[in-house]
Amino acid sequence: MKDRILVERGEKQLYGTQYKLTDGKKTLFPVENAKELNKRREEVGLEKLSLANE
Repeated sequence: MKDRILVERGEKQLYGTQYKLTDGKKTLFPVENAKELNKRREEVGLEKLSLANE
């Protein structure tokens, strides 16, 4: 829910749970401090995400 609110406000999300479909592909909305994304996800019990720029 936190990410949804942040994205609706035009802010960067924290956990990478919100995305849009572009030509059938998932594209994450911008994420705050992407280097720490998986650490934040782990802290709240979410699975690791692979980002294209990792």
